Amino acid sequence: MTRASAYRIGRAFVTVAAAIAASAAATSGAQAASAGSGSGCRTIHVGPEQSDAVAQSSYFRLRVDAGKTAREGMIVANPRRYPCRVKLLPAYGQTAANSGDTYPTTTRPGLHCAETSCWLSGLPVTVTVPPHSRRTVPFDVTVPRGTRAGQYLAGVVAQPAALPAPARPKQRHGVGAAVVARVAIGVAVTVPGPRKPRIDIPHVTLDAAGGTPVLRVIVRNSGNTWEHPEGGAVIRSGGTDRRFGARLSTVLAGDSATLSLPVAGVSRGDHQTVVTLWYDHRRRRAVWRGTIEYPKAAAAAGPSSAGPQIVVVPGGAPGWVRAVIAALGALVALLAGVLVLVFWRRRRDKSDDGDGRGVDDVAPAASLVAHVGGTGPD
Repeated sequence: MTRASAYRIGRAFVTVAAAIAASAAATSGAQAASAGSGSGCRTIHVGPEQSDAVAQSSYFRLRVDAGKTAREGMIVANPRRYPCRVKLLPAYGQTAANSGDTYPTTTRPGLHCAETSCWLSGLPVTVTVPPHSRRTVPFDVTVPRGTRAGQYLAGVVAQPAALPAPARPKQRHGVGAAVVARVAIGVAVTVPGPRKPRIDIPHVTLDAAGGTPVLRVIVRNSGNTWEHPEGGAVIRSGGTDRRFGARLSTVLAGDSATLSLPVAGVSRGDHQTVVTLWYDHRRRRAVWRGTIEYPKAAAAAGPSSAGPQIVVVPGGAPGWVRAVIAALGALVALLAGVLVLVFWRRRRDKSDDGDGRGVDDVAPAASLVAHVGGTGPD
């Protein structure tokens, strides 16, 4: 490997790692209610307008009868020295793949709203906020006539009015990127009437493709309330009960989620398996019973009879996100090795021929804005 090629490889790794790391940092800040917009508004803060008589919350909590309308307000604050423009979009609440709430917006041409986002009027709207000031943006929440009693979720998504263009890299082999922040504020609506909580477990399967077998538990919310199921599985193996615990985040009414429950250390064979999930503030439970064929046992992480192994399922974090984070860790380790190699070769060559150019001469090749957030009924 020549000095020039080593220099180019080191620069390319620096650029790609910077872009991916900034994107990961944006994802990890998902609880901050602010949005960046690149070259214009670096930060815009949004939140619900609430009176002193109402308990403070990071999202809207409404109680509206079917056929009625409630007027609400979204506060948009600008801490910068220059005006900022932000766009507010209506969104509907949806359960993520492994529980937790997400807020999709309508992107189909000609379709202005979908599901509960159609309950919000006065949106979308673009507002300009003067420097060091705030504005209250009003909008209405109308529950359609005939809507059944229960808990529903809509949302308001804030984003920069003008999306930033990817930064132009300063080096020929650089990578330009721009991270657009979107902030979701939940609009929780309760339509008065009888509560009918119900959680079902329609089926459970075993995924043995990886090193550790994983139970895939389908959790369906057939009631009209939001639930946060918790419980786990008991596997009868060799005359001993092995217990594996789990807790889920929000499962919205009418939605489903998949609980992925690792079951390491279970002996090979057909074993009676019981999955129990408590809900409705642990007043009710859903139970699934069946016999599952387990493969050769993987090494258990700890003792099985002393206590249950607890798996906490984070809201709004699908498996592919965790895989990307793991890949980032491997990439950082690889990058460190490449930089050490390049630095070592540069130091050696410098001692040989006096060439003073080193890795420190690499200019940043990506300018990124990375700050996102979201608040809701998790």
